[in-house]
Amino acid sequence: MFAEETGDSSIHLTNWPTVSELAAIPASEVTGSFSAACDAISAIRKSKSESGMSLNRELLTLDLETDEAGEHDLRLVRKDVAAAGGADDISFVPGTPTSDWRYMAHVKPLED
Repeated sequence: MFAEETGDSSIHLTNWPTVSELAAIPASEVTGSFSAACDAISAIRKSKSESGMSLNRELLTLDLETDEAGEHDLRLVRKDVAAAGGADDISFVPGTPTSDWRYMAHVKPLED
């Protein structure tokens, strides 16, 4: 597929992009997704730990309490965060983050 799209036989033999080629790539409109994902996953792990759950325990529900900005920052990584937390998806619950937390996780495990 790479060879068909670029005309090069192998990605391993291709030249690195030049500075001007990299400069032509538009900047992302979304910032903060990585730090939001880290904060959300930390909140999920904390909630599981405080509930006495194994960190790899699958979840029936995963609710993340946050504000609109917190939800917005997770929109591109939502499925990744859910999977890292052991859930199929995330439900967002309106909340007001404090200096202590950006996301507050509420988890319910799958029954054994």
